[in-house]
Amino acid sequence: MYDIKVDEAKNRLYIKLGAIDTGDGQKIYNEIQQGVKKLNKGFSAVSDIREFTFSDPGEGDWAEKIIHHLAESGMAVVARVTGNTASSMERVEPVYGYRIIMVDEFNAADGALDRCR
Repeated sequence: MYDIKVDEAKNRLYIKLGAIDTGDGQKIYNEIQQGVKKLNKGFSAVSDIREFTFSDPGEGDWAEKIIHHLAESGMAVVARVTGNTASSMERVEPVYGYRIIMVDEFNAADGALDRCR
């Protein structure tokens, strides 16, 4: 289960990941590629990984491809929703250089990203 949405007015991509089945990684990657085309460089993203799991280890390979594509497409900052109240923090991704804001609730993600502007 996953859901990909684009808010062009906010220049933001929303990614919600749940239980990922075999073959979903390619589908998610394709949908993200299409969504990013609607956004301008410097876009932000919300990545809700609270329920993210995968039973097929091969699907985990897609995560790195997706992260690379987002960075190369110009993502400036991502709010990663973890569901862990102890995870609220901010850092810079060392390989790709975009900012990561860790938040515990989905509702906090938009506000955190809005304050980044």
